[in-house]
Amino acid sequence: MVMAPMTKMTMTPAIIEVFDLALNKTTTWTGPITYGDIIPFQINVSNQGNIAAYEVEVTEYIPCGYIFQPSNSPLWTPNGDSLATATITGPIEPGDTYTLDIFLAVQPCGGDPATNWTNAAEISYVENEEGEDMSDEDIDSTPDDMPDNDGDVED
Repeated sequence: MVMAPMTKMTMTPAIIEVFDLALNKTTTWTGPITYGDIIPFQINVSNQGNIAAYEVEVTEYIPCGYIFQPSNSPLWTPNGDSLATATITGPIEPGDTYTLDIFLAVQPCGGDPATNWTNAAEISYVENEEGEDMSDEDIDSTPDDMPDNDGDVED
């Protein structure tokens, strides 16, 4: 029996594209906190996928108990008393993190003590390098600007 010579095959594995951004919000303020204090918050947007992110819009929800400080937060645009947005033009490359700073002044609030002074932020829009809307492509979240559809805020 004669066998045909073996040929060498080269296989290139396909790279699965993953679009995945994460947002983490912190403050270095340790208190005590009094009315009039200006609290710095750091919002970190991390690219956990393998596709660069562009035009990343972050929405900050400003609850009763805070006042937006535009002079200290030049990258942010206020939208009424309870909302501000900032856009990271990018790119935020895979594995990279971009930090936005926002400053809010503490004020009295007659609302619900369980939710006063609890502010949150989220990614509300994002594009890929070609300018295509990737907001619905994130593997484990859906960017939007609706504060009531995200579950509880984790401290």
